[in-house]
Amino acid sequence: MVQQAVSVQSFRRWLAGVALIAVVAGALAVYALLSGDEAADGGRVTALERRISELEEAQRSQQSAVEAFERRLSQTGRAAEVAALDGRVRRIEGALTDAVDGVADATEGLSKLDDRVDALARRVR
Repeated sequence: MVQQAVSVQSFRRWLAGVALIAVVAGALAVYALLSGDEAADGGRVTALERRISELEEAQRSQQSAVEAFERRLSQTGRAAEVAALDGRVRRIEGALTDAVDGVADATEGLSKLDDRVDALARRVR
């Protein structure tokens, strides 16, 4: 029985030692997981911050492109307005040329008519 008591005590000591080692190992594992998660979270946060910076840069670039396109579009609108005005000016120039030709024809006709009236007046005298 003494032999059996010593072996029970010895078994209890070994069991307590193994339990203590298991608790310490578990605590170390939890600490490692938490530390690893923090490091991983830090890496993820850094990666997300970098991605946000890239997206902000892309947004600025796209905004610049949109502004440049808007400037080109407004200039194109002005160019279209200038082209339309140029067409109107050409039509007015054509109409003016026709009017000047008409006035010249009318002046010539009036001159001929004046000559005829003068000739008729000489005959009547």
